[in-house]
Parts: sequence; structure tokens; C-alpha cells
Amino acid sequence: RSAPGGWEWVLDVAHNPDSARVLAANLREFPVPGRTLAVCGMLADKDVASVLGQLRESFDAWIAVSTDGPRGLDDARLAAQGRPLGIAMRRGGEIGAALRAAADEARPGDRIVVFGSFHTVGPAMLALQYVAVAVAVGVGLFVISRGVILEPPAFITNWTTAITERIAIIATKDGWSD
Repeated sequence: RSAPGGWEWVLDVAHNPDSARVLAANLREFPVPGRTLAVCGMLADKDVASVLGQLRESFDAWIAVSTDGPRGLDDARLAAQGRPLGIAMRRGGEIGAALRAAADEARPGDRIVVFGSFHTVGPAMLALQYVAVAVAVGVGLFVISRGVILEPPAFITNWTTAITERIAIIATKDGWSD
């Protein structure tokens, strides 16, 4: 779906070779006029190399995300696993920072794909809803968020400061425009 700012956010929990193959096919089937940016976070016990291999040709830029928990994989180790496949992944840290980096890099016509794990996509969904509400309130619109607060208030302030000028929320039933 198109997001304020003129780019698309796509969230997909693709975390194994088969689901990565389907994601790659869907991205090819529905091209965008701009670039496709990856925000990837995976768990250490997954077949990371095979997932990345399936998606290697699907992205113009990659941002690695650290996942939390005992099965988590930090962004440095994830980026290192991409190098032998010819994937240059820059480290994005935690999901909030990686989403900010992707939004800062995106231009109208681009697509940002967040994928690799429920541990990546779940927090991203909440963070994006939270940011949409914060920015909407900041520009005088009201959007109801179904999510819960994921990050401390500084997260709203940082996001709002960074992207308010680039975002105009169109208040639809779920806060995004079709």
C-alpha cells in the first residue's frame, strides 16, 4: 500500500527459502517505478543464506536489523552472511532505527520491504502504526491506532522530527491510502 511520502511499505514474514521465493516472485509481479529497499531481520536458527539467496536480485539496497531474544541474530552477523552472496547490507540496528533509515532513504515511487521474521515484522507493524498516529497528530489530523505503544515517547519525537515534513497522512479507515 502507498504510504505518506510517496513510497510503499510491504511487510512479509518470509523466513525460509520457500516463502522467500514467493516474496521474490510477488515483488517481480508488482514492480514499482522506483527502487525496492530491504529491511531484513532474521533469527539465527533459520537458513539465512538460502533466504538471502532467493531474494538477492529483488532489492536495490539492504538494511540489516537485529532481532531480540535467545534465537536473535544481530545486524552485524546478518550483514556478514550476505557478503558471500554479493549482498552489501548496511547495519540498521534495532527495528525502529532501521525503519527510520529506510524512510530517510526512500523517494517517491520506491518500495520498502520489511521481512525475515515475525520478530521483525510484528514490531515494525506496531512501530509504523505508532509513528503514523504521532505524525498525524503533529500535522493536525487524527488517526486511530489499533496498536500498542512499542517504543518510549522519544521514539515518537525522533520519528516526528525526522519525517513530519515528508509525510501527509490521508486518514482512511486504517491510516494509509490505497
